[in-house]
Amino acid sequence: MPVTVVTLFFPIMVLLSVRYSPEKWGWKIPFYWTIIHIGMFLETWSLTNTGLIRYSFKWGFWDSYTWWWIYFLVFEWIGGIIIPRDLRKPININHLKFGGLGWAIIHFVLILTIFLGGYYLGSLK
Repeated sequence: MPVTVVTLFFPIMVLLSVRYSPEKWGWKIPFYWTIIHIGMFLETWSLTNTGLIRYSFKWGFWDSYTWWWIYFLVFEWIGGIIIPRDLRKPININHLKFGGLGWAIIHFVLILTIFLGGYYLGSLK
């Protein structure tokens, strides 16, 4: 696995996510859910189309998904302690409510990635 990809991709995603995550936890969950699904889509694409990722015997898709959640939520918690409020730029909650662009993006990404995940699982032999 290329060390450069892992050492740059994940921290950049975490930094951007912590900086722009909504203030209230009720809105952080769909926000991170969308980001994690995009990350899992990219991981699955890399797994099937490149040699960047290879799961070992005891590691699989579900383990990776679980660790994405743990990784992002732990760093959200740490970022909330370390980064002062004036350096954060949380997304306006009104953008995530019904009819907003954020709502549409969240639903588009989640529906598409869940569909593609089902297609991927159905294509395994």
